[in-house]
Amino acid sequence: MEKLRHPKGLIFLLMTEMWERFSFYGIITGEMTIRAGTARSVVLYIKMGMTVEEAVYEAAKDFKALKGGYLDEVTIHAIDKDVN
Repeated sequence: MEKLRHPKGLIFLLMTEMWERFSFYGIITGEMTIRAGTARSVVLYIKMGMTVEEAVYEAAKDFKALKGGYLDEVTIHAIDKDVN
């Protein structure tokens, strides 16, 4: 009886799949960290007495202060308790 073996390229496919998944979830984690930090900044600035517009502007400026800068377009959605 002949011993069954996996195809030669299977380990390459497995490693490629694992690399893709780890890099994807790593990107998601980084993005969610930035989003949570931005939301926290907006809330902090509002608690300091700024309007929503001022708080969002300051949070957007914080992006530019990141090491290397944040070069893409940023859209921040924020509303206050009066839905402004």
